[in-house]
Amino acid sequence: MARKIINILGHDYKVTKVPQKRLGEGVIGLCIFESKQILLLNSLTGELLYRTLLHELRHAFQYESGFTQLLHPQSQEIDCEQFASFIVSLKRQRIV
Repeated sequence: MARKIINILGHDYKVTKVPQKRLGEGVIGLCIFESKQILLLNSLTGELLYRTLLHELRHAFQYESGFTQLLHPQSQEIDCEQFASFIVSLKRQRIV
């Protein structure tokens, strides 16, 4: 993962790999809107790292576009998972 800052709708989010204790038990990724951070478990690699980054980027997009005010938290999670799966599928097909 080379890029450390990703711009989401005009807002720069810093992406950092961190140890489990910073995320909490069982959490592999986290988007912190107030400080514009995306934290990823430092042991993630390969497709799981990519998929988790996409999931958290979608959370950032939802927040910056105002969708978090409209969507129930469960709907937000479903949307993030579907988005990540969709992009991974496009990558496997060599479309992106």
